[in-house]
Amino acid sequence: MLIQRIAIFILLVSSACFAIGDDISSGNANPSPEATQLIESLGLREGGQPLSQHPRWEQPDYIVAIIPPQFKPIAGAMINKLKKSAGNIEIKSYTPTTEDLPEYVKNATVVFGACSKSLLEQIPNLIWIQINSSGSESCTSQAGVKSGDFILSNAQKMGSVPIAEHAISLALMLNRNLHRYYSNQRDGKWIRRLPKVRGPGELSEKTLLVLGLGGIGTEVAKRAHALGLRVIATRNSSRTGPDYVAKVGLASDIYALAKEADFVVNALPLTPKTNNLINKQFFSALKKGSHYISVGRGKTTNIADLITALNEGQLAGAALDVTDPEPLPGDHPLWKRNDVIITPHVAGFSMPAVQRSFILYQENLRRYLNGEKLLNVVDIERGY
Repeated sequence: MLIQRIAIFILLVSSACFAIGDDISSGNANPSPEATQLIESLGLREGGQPLSQHPRWEQPDYIVAIIPPQFKPIAGAMINKLKKSAGNIEIKSYTPTTEDLPEYVKNATVVFGACSKSLLEQIPNLIWIQINSSGSESCTSQAGVKSGDFILSNAQKMGSVPIAEHAISLALMLNRNLHRYYSNQRDGKWIRRLPKVRGPGELSEKTLLVLGLGGIGTEVAKRAHALGLRVIATRNSSRTGPDYVAKVGLASDIYALAKEADFVVNALPLTPKTNNLINKQFFSALKKGSHYISVGRGKTTNIADLITALNEGQLAGAALDVTDPEPLPGDHPLWKRNDVIITPHVAGFSMPAVQRSFILYQENLRRYLNGEKLLNVVDIERGY
């Protein structure tokens, strides 16, 4: 069944890739209508420096697309779309193996795809890498990478909508105990009043705390407010936010805001400051009987402290799309708990998200070749 689901997903992704318009041609001075709409709708930000001012910027001899084995069936679709911006510049694909990197990868200046410290150490001429995930910790200071001459851009905000929908779905399940009723359904049990479980309230009575009011957190807040929740949040940049967020605090306000929360959605990136941030101190600051949802990065949550909070009743339930470690081992105690919902890091998967990602890749390649400012540039030291 797992293989069938993967095959179906790859087929859907392939269909989504081919559904993107082909009107982005190499050498275009202006973004395509799709790119313009994407930038405006998601509020994508440009990097601070035009590429033409970068001391090492130049037109690449070729571009390398690193394709993980599981996505090899869609490599052709991805390359065909990038060619719309690349024009006569060759795009060479590479699927990671246990063997040494081929010379064309080692000599690359422009790379699309996965990233790691070990990879970066073997590509000394790299000028720009566009990664296919929103999380950048595998190639930032979190992985021991220092800021240097290369530029890093990510896929931030491309999957914000499905992740937000996933987080809200988990909140609804926890609030209505749907995961417990589904367990009873599988056992053929009609139990209207669940033993030792507090009856659900209504979301309009509750406060939801969003940790990380960025691309994902903002979409979560928007949907939570529409359901009647009072939304509060943390962000690094300021204590201001959209109208549908009642209160915004800085990262230092996290424990004060936790005291008000009935639900928490963790949408934090993984940085040295957020690593293991959600621990005993945070759980102790929450209202007793609150619910915790994590859709950001697994290592931001101390799993042992999470289990303790559940055992002691400080948390009534938890829902995790990301874990530490990941994948979660089959014998891990979290799997057997009826107060925990686990999904295998799938919140960001959707065909529209894939379409948005390909538009971003095409637009960023167009910008690079024209020496313009890139979108979604990552601060390597800060980690996002």
